[in-house]
Amino acid sequence: MASQAELGQVRRTLNALSQAAQNDMAAVWDSLPAGDRALVGQAMSQGWAWVLERYGNMAATLAADFFEMSAADLGVKRPKAVIAPAMDERRAMARLGWAVSTDDQQGNIMGLLDELVKQPYRSTMQDSANANGLAWARVPVGPTTCSWCVMLAGRGAVYHSKELAQMGTNGKKYHGDCNCAPTLVRGPQDYPKGYDPDALYSQYEAGRAQADSGDPKAIIAAMRQQSATH
Repeated sequence: MASQAELGQVRRTLNALSQAAQNDMAAVWDSLPAGDRALVGQAMSQGWAWVLERYGNMAATLAADFFEMSAADLGVKRPKAVIAPAMDERRAMARLGWAVSTDDQQGNIMGLLDELVKQPYRSTMQDSANANGLAWARVPVGPTTCSWCVMLAGRGAVYHSKELAQMGTNGKKYHGDCNCAPTLVRGPQDYPKGYDPDALYSQYEAGRAQADSGDPKAIIAAMRQQSATH
């Protein structure tokens, strides 16, 4: 089973890939005059697909190696990784267009880049688990975790099919600067040290009680108020 030390190394490697991608795009950004949205969009789009392809493939390869090692540790014979594509170019370009249209262009571009560079790692781990009949848990790996991710991580080892991962609030949805790692587990015996889904779920229950609603948005708002976090 994966250890917190191994997951920490994964987090550092993904952060390094994200930072390298952001550095590449920052070099383009720094060469542009401020305020010209059309020029910013055109210039950033020229390097966008290349950067996502390059670093996304590295993230997917990291996931494939880690999946096969983790699955073998769980007793799976000849585990087979399913490598996710580096990106969906049409969707990636559309999301870049959104970022360029906002007031905080650079901040949103870099946050989106962090999400999209890391997504192939997450998709590869999740798709490989599903293809090999394994469950996975969403494990927070980092100093802070947002309320949205607390809710999803509190489910524990329930993600053992594509359908379950997408049931209700999407367990496969991530965001920029997210520290969650999909981690192979058979059950509680395989949880990494420090991952306590019951404690995380109790935060969700407290938010639900305060919101007095089953609406995820209302529950998240209550959780944020209780924890004074985002």
